[in-house]
Amino acid sequence: MPDANPADSAGSPPTARPLAIALAGLLSLAVAMGIGRFAFTPLLPLMLHDGTVDLAGASGLVGLLVAAVWWGVPALLTSQLPP
Repeated sequence: MPDANPADSAGSPPTARPLAIALAGLLSLAVAMGIGRFAFTPLLPLMLHDGTVDLAGASGLVGLLVAAVWWGVPALLTSQLPP
């Protein structure tokens, strides 16, 4: 009966595709940032009104969002992606 993964029987680890993994991570982060920016932002006044978060906590969340944009854009622009 043949093994399910012949690379394991040869003793060598299976090869990962770094570009595919990086692109999957990039897509995941883009989706998460999109949800955070465009779905969470309109909910912030409701969360303040309901007492889910106070003004200091809301300010911290907005500060983290701004810091992520200020860090992410230069990081993306200076990255060395293959053509």
